[in-house]
Amino acid sequence: MKKCLVVLMVLVLAMGAFSLCAFAEDSPEGGLISETATGVDANGNNVQVKIVDAVSKDITPFEKEFNKIKKKNGSMEILDHVDIEAVGDVSLLTFPITLTIPVSGATVGTKGYFLLKKADGTIVKIEATMGNGTATATFPELGEVVFVSDMRSKSSDIGEPDNGKKGDESGKKGSKTSDKTGDNTVPFVAVIMISSLALGVSAKKLFAK
Repeated sequence: MKKCLVVLMVLVLAMGAFSLCAFAEDSPEGGLISETATGVDANGNNVQVKIVDAVSKDITPFEKEFNKIKKKNGSMEILDHVDIEAVGDVSLLTFPITLTIPVSGATVGTKGYFLLKKADGTIVKIEATMGNGTATATFPELGEVVFVSDMRSKSSDIGEPDNGKKGDESGKKGSKTSDKTGDNTVPFVAVIMISSLALGVSAKKLFAK
């Protein structure tokens, strides 16, 4: 009976360690900006756009304008780098277009800007009106954009402009897993593994008898 109990405890602890590891790896934080956004064009027509990861991983073109913002407000960070694309025929749209984009963690008290890279390569700073979970801004055209805010979202922060090397290895939005979850899980996993090892030794001694 004692042998069975010890073996059962070892199996339970081992499964617990495995579950914690799996949870740490698969705990998604979610992106800063959702995949779609809606708004109206200059004629008042409803429009829908797609928010996708930027094809270019180079955010250095935005560095000069970002540094100006950072100089005035040191808490501002680049939180996302995306392409904003029209759904349907872009030639049917009349610019400027006002878009309301869902933003995780946004509140009325936060500040935000969109830096738009126009077709001619110039960077335009567009001030966003921040709401609870939204950012509303008027765009002269659609294209490559970085989102700058003082929300300090570690889950989405891609860091200072450096050719997209910040964040995850692909230069995208950063880690999709929770750093906090991963860090806090390590000690627990270590304790469980040590306990499992100790119980395993005890089980071995019991079986040896």
